[in-house]
Amino acid sequence: MARKTRSYIQQGSSTKKDAHYATLAFACGVFVWVPLLNLVLVPLGIIFGIMGMRLARTHPATHDGMARAITGVTICVAFIVVLVLRIAFDPDPAAFIRQMFTR
Repeated sequence: MARKTRSYIQQGSSTKKDAHYATLAFACGVFVWVPLLNLVLVPLGIIFGIMGMRLARTHPATHDGMARAITGVTICVAFIVVLVLRIAFDPDPAAFIRQMFTR
């Protein structure tokens, strides 16, 4: 007679899903300093970061990546702040904006 075996989930095994949105937010934050790509990556980084934080907060047992999502959003917002301050305190903001698009 064949014996029935029971399958047990090992303690300590990771059952969390990868945090794709959080990783995308972090990647957008890292590459936001590339000229012209930042026009696309800043909004995407903020959107993906918010989605990653929402998933990590509502489903903490299954989704991970809260720190990566927060880091991605923080870097993107910091880029916006630096850009606004640079334009506000630059003696010739039009030249700075032209330089930003002609690199």
